[in-house]
Amino acid sequence: MARANLRILTSLAIILYTFLGAEISVFAIGGPTHTSQQSDSMSLDSDGDVIIEPVDDVSPGILFLLLIAIGAILICLGAGIAVTFLCALVLAGLISFGILSTSIVVGLHQKSFTQGFKVFIILTSSVTSTLIGGSVFWIVNRYFYWFTDTNAFFSGSLIGLIGGLLLGFLAFYIIQQLTMYLKKQFNL
Repeated sequence: MARANLRILTSLAIILYTFLGAEISVFAIGGPTHTSQQSDSMSLDSDGDVIIEPVDDVSPGILFLLLIAIGAILICLGAGIAVTFLCALVLAGLISFGILSTSIVVGLHQKSFTQGFKVFIILTSSVTSTLIGGSVFWIVNRYFYWFTDTNAFFSGSLIGLIGGLLLGFLAFYIIQQLTMYLKKQFNL
């Protein structure tokens, strides 16, 4: 009996020091034969052994928010991968068409960043407009049957090339005027 009381007191002291807000109840008249602690996960049996009860503390709302956060992270990761792939594809296109290297060579030969940039803008808009013009005119021709497919693609490409050249010169002029305006505004 004394050994059981000592075991109970030791267990009680550990529980009290571990959980300061614990409530202790003694139900026996002759001494503490059955002690219980009100807690979410621990209690004592009649022999003084600690019983750890499983606690179901999982909140479905937190799990739902966690799944939303993981989904948002995955969407952002996928968007980052897509943007990186698109930038690499554009850079590969510029290099394969020779636009980037040609504008660098012109800029170095003329010893002018402006001339290199002008060549870059004009070549980029010309090549892009040529491809878009040819493709769009070919698709429209497939619907209306005006020309053969080859003639439609080359006609659209020629119209796109002329439009791209004009767009390139116009874009360079607008960028140049905007740069001069901003330099004047910021006193550079």
